[in-house]
Amino acid sequence: DESRLHQVLERHRNEGEELIAKEAVKPATIRVTHSADMQFVGQTHIINVPLPSSSVTRAALQGLFEKAYFARFKVELPEIRANLVNLNTSVTGMRPTIDLSRLIDPAGRAKTLEEARREIRPVWYGGRWHDTPV
Repeated sequence: DESRLHQVLERHRNEGEELIAKEAVKPATIRVTHSADMQFVGQTHIINVPLPSSSVTRAALQGLFEKAYFARFKVELPEIRANLVNLNTSVTGMRPTIDLSRLIDPAGRAKTLEEARREIRPVWYGGRWHDTPV
């Protein structure tokens, strides 16, 4: 039922936005992503399918799943109907940009990388020890 699918995704979105609104730091923007966990009827392989919006149609959902299934298994099964297992929504509050230069007193800032270096430490990588500036 497409209308039920749309209602669930919108409810997810609204609940996420309400939770974010309760936070002390207000986001600059909110990013919402939807996906569906799907499988072909009779199979156990579940594939997560990103959705373009909360108003995706049944036909589009079937097409997106078939494309994702083919990308994963290199098999086309157009005669088998897809089964919707779970709907997922992520609502992410994107914080405003923080000016990190405000965290250090300008008088205490190093002018060059050489001035900023505190020490040289031995670090193991590539199969041997390397003197590494810190």
